Amino acid sequence: MVFFAISLFVLGAILGSFVVANVGRAKRGDRSKWSHCLGCGKRLASKDLVPVVSWVRLRGRCRYCKAKIGYMEILGEVLMGVAFVLAYLFFPFSLGNPENWMIFLIFLVLLVNLVFLGIFDAKYGLFPDKALTFAVICAIMYGVTAMVVSHSGGEGMVFDQLMNIAISVMILAGTYFFLYKVSNEKWVGSGDPILMLAVAIVLGHPFLAFVLLFLANFLASIVAVPMIRLGRKQIPFGPFIVLAFFVVFLSQNLLMGIGLF
Repeated sequence: MVFFAISLFVLGAILGSFVVANVGRAKRGDRSKWSHCLGCGKRLASKDLVPVVSWVRLRGRCRYCKAKIGYMEILGEVLMGVAFVLAYLFFPFSLGNPENWMIFLIFLVLLVNLVFLGIFDAKYGLFPDKALTFAVICAIMYGVTAMVVSHSGGEGMVFDQLMNIAISVMILAGTYFFLYKVSNEKWVGSGDPILMLAVAIVLGHPFLAFVLLFLANFLASIVAVPMIRLGRKQIPFGPFIVLAFFVVFLSQNLLMGIGLF
């Protein structure tokens, strides 16, 4: 178990490095195949791209021009590695059942995409359309796979689950689409309802949807109040949706027990 957790951390750190690098690339429209320093343009060697280790060894600077790399890179690597380990340790379905591994893998793919969206929104205040579409596709794949594994042969249970997903979508995506329309995109952006659509499908229960709605807004308010006092007029909501989703998803068994569902 320890070896597998370490392996997951390494995989998460590698993907975290990939995510952070591609946030900037997507914004710049950079389609180069190789990683390079933004300061001097020098192509980075393999030894410069080892997650966490390279940043620490180079003290957060380019090997060639000594330009600062920044803290976002190592934070993205460490946090994604930790997220992968936590997902393994607290995954709400038993991984002792081989069928649940497919659900777990789809969740990890979705998680990587959601982190990309959260970081992109935090830096630029918007979502790339292709990444949003991919999030919805992953969510649908997750929902279908989870229903096949959990409810094979039980048509009534499948119908109930579909109804729960539909209500969750109305609670999350519906609420934010309404806010988007009423405020003419001043309160929330056009991408927030789509992101909420994806997480609603995965959570698949109205109670969990309400918890996510509360938690995301609570976290956002903690950050927004001091930021507004400092003169920031608009706070990106995407990172708080992603963080709240991660917490609610992994703690859903505990939450459902508290809610007596």
